[in-house]
Amino acid sequence: MPWQSYRVVWRLRSPLRVGWRSVGNLQQTRPYVPGKVIWGALTARLTRDLGNGADGKAYRAVGQRLQEAMRFGYFWPTTAPPTPRYPWDEPAQFAYDFLASMMSTALDYDSVSAEEGSLHEAEYLRPYAPDGAPVYLVGFLWADEEVLQRNGLPWKEALPHVLLGGEWHYGWGRVHLEALDPLPHPDISNPEAFSWGKDRVPAHVLATGEAAARLQGPVEPLMGWEMLPDGRKSLPLEAQLAFQPGAKVKVQPVDFRIGSYGVWEPRTS
Repeated sequence: MPWQSYRVVWRLRSPLRVGWRSVGNLQQTRPYVPGKVIWGALTARLTRDLGNGADGKAYRAVGQRLQEAMRFGYFWPTTAPPTPRYPWDEPAQFAYDFLASMMSTALDYDSVSAEEGSLHEAEYLRPYAPDGAPVYLVGFLWADEEVLQRNGLPWKEALPHVLLGGEWHYGWGRVHLEALDPLPHPDISNPEAFSWGKDRVPAHVLATGEAAARLQGPVEPLMGWEMLPDGRKSLPLEAQLAFQPGAKVKVQPVDFRIGSYGVWEPRTS
């Protein structure tokens, strides 16, 4: 499969939230955008652009066709594109530059007061750093152009119009496409088979096989939902244990492939 690598740069035009976990009343965001979120956003945009936005089965079909011909990297914030910033380099400074939160509560109209127990704080990636600098997202995509054309998916035309993350009803998740650059000499030219020799992995890695012995870092279960073929119901996906982004590589290099949702999977030799 002839993969073409692209570097993508989006500028945040509003707060962006990718739900992660709750700590007390604080609903934390992931400090990055996973590949699965990019896949889902592009699937939704393409399905609507193709005139099938009211057809639940169409979303599943378009998503599967994208998975056949694209792989999605994780996207990281920065104020100086195209160089991404990572939270493991300077955790406190990263949080100060890119994370903020908003308090809100539901209202009890009968008592003209806040609804009991509904106060919460939602964390998000901010569109501007405290010094006023715009915040961008930088990441990579891999595409098989021949298969995409054969499948009738004009992904380059759809990419500038995606919405990322959640809380769309608040106007969050808006991004502006600043750059879509083909890379002649990428670090990863074939997402189906590559060796990684850097100190950290900028994505989730399944904690199986060689990766379990060669990586070091916190792990978490990856879970989600997937539509059934009828397009109306959902089923929870089976949880997979994975190293969180930023896992250290103890023994280099490690052989990987990138899965359909952007999660790195170890390859056995």
